[in-house]
Amino acid sequence: MKILIALLILLTLCSCAVIKEDFYYPRAYGGSVEKESCRGQVGADNTLILNFKGVVSKFSMRIFGDKRFFSVTLTIPDGAEVIWPKQTITGVAEDTNVDLTINSFARVVSRGDNYQTAEYFAGSIMKNNSDSSEDEYFESILLPNKLFEVLTIENLNIIINGETLSVPSIRFEKSSGYFLHPLNC
Repeated sequence: MKILIALLILLTLCSCAVIKEDFYYPRAYGGSVEKESCRGQVGADNTLILNFKGVVSKFSMRIFGDKRFFSVTLTIPDGAEVIWPKQTITGVAEDTNVDLTINSFARVVSRGDNYQTAEYFAGSIMKNNSDSSEDEYFESILLPNKLFEVLTIENLNIIINGETLSVPSIRFEKSSGYFLHPLNC
């Protein structure tokens, strides 16, 4: 009996399931798309990757139950300085404007049981402050409950090592499908 229970536990830990997933597929000139779930290996293609002079920017729309979030993650290599300028970000969803303004980013400063973050306001310098070769800054904004099929974001800027760069127009289109997800991820 113990062997059967151990096998069931092992099977559960190593198993995958095919799950129906609603997601927003992103597009932008010069960008690539990857799967967000489980370190980019499974699930829907829902994360847009743009590389600006070695700084990797990830943009996504995530759905959790009936809530949707617009998320931005900046992966900053050693030696780079990034400023997310104070800027009004408006997404256009069909006939509605959606405020996506990011006022600050968070960075993990400790892990484990004492998980803590530091806050970096828009307009401040973000750089690699850790011992690793890259440091991540992130922010998510809760979107209004209005359902929409398409969201377009334009006129974003990012400053890298003192140079202002324009982020290409980003378009998120609602989609759904069946995707493989590990049960232990």
